[in-house]
Amino acid sequence: THTLTLALPKTGLRREGVGELFLGDLGIPEIAFRKAGIDYTSPFDHRFVLPLRIQ
Repeated sequence: THTLTLALPKTGLRREGVGELFLGDLGIPEIAFRKAGIDYTSPFDHRFVLPLRIQ
């Protein structure tokens, strides 16, 4: 099983059955996160999808 979550990790992704987890870039500008009160630095660099490991 593979699961793709977009923009930010979400609650509930630690549930059984999620399988291999990936984070996808939607291209949301960092200023949009700041305006929403979210301290955010993009982890994507020049990539569109990253493997995600939740601890």
